[in-house]
Amino acid sequence: MSLPIRWSILHLEFRRDTESFEAAQRFWRQVAPNAWDHLTLDQVDGGQGPHDGQCRLELLLDQGSPLAAARDEALALGAVLDGEDLIAVQLRSPGGYRFSLSALPGPAPAVPPPAELEGYPNRVDQVCLDLPPDAATREIAFWQELTGWELRDEPDSEFTVLLRPADQPVRILLQRRDSADPGDLVTGHLDFSAGPDRRELAAVHQELGATLVGHMEEWSTLRDPAGRVYCLTRRDPA
Repeated sequence: MSLPIRWSILHLEFRRDTESFEAAQRFWRQVAPNAWDHLTLDQVDGGQGPHDGQCRLELLLDQGSPLAAARDEALALGAVLDGEDLIAVQLRSPGGYRFSLSALPGPAPAVPPPAELEGYPNRVDQVCLDLPPDAATREIAFWQELTGWELRDEPDSEFTVLLRPADQPVRILLQRRDSADPGDLVTGHLDFSAGPDRRELAAVHQELGATLVGHMEEWSTLRDPAGRVYCLTRRDPA
């Protein structure tokens, strides 16, 4: 039985003592101007260890859905409880990725249309979960069962996709990371869909403060002013 998910939010976490947080905040407000219904920037206390700088997923449930029941369902599927209060449950997936469950406080927002930055359409599109090979099979099964979203394997590739419903703003992409060491935790990073002009858009991001890590065939990898890794993909933002 999957959770009654009505909305989802990506949280970009920054250490509270990071001097570059203000620069990162200015950067993200420029490159993601209409994503603030499903993207937030959070300052967290230091000492987050291997989770520093990751993109955390929050799943918001139907109004009236018992949060305790959703917690118990996630635990039954293999999640681990990290903490809870009256408004949210903090969990880790079987592979160690941190995420949260909360109740939607009102009607779900409408999924925003693609934004345009310097004339290049783009969208804050998905969280990409980076899976160590020894965690991949269980992690993929966990997210499919938790969300109930349709699963699609990319032929002859390291990618598996959970196809989001039309009323959801965030897609979940799962990427097997063969370079991972045994015991590495699952981590997550944010992806923009940028279409065929992603290299040109990457240059705009660099002008605004990002650093280019490299161009691959299907995506470009960058770092924001605080050093956070994210990607621009060739997916059509529409």
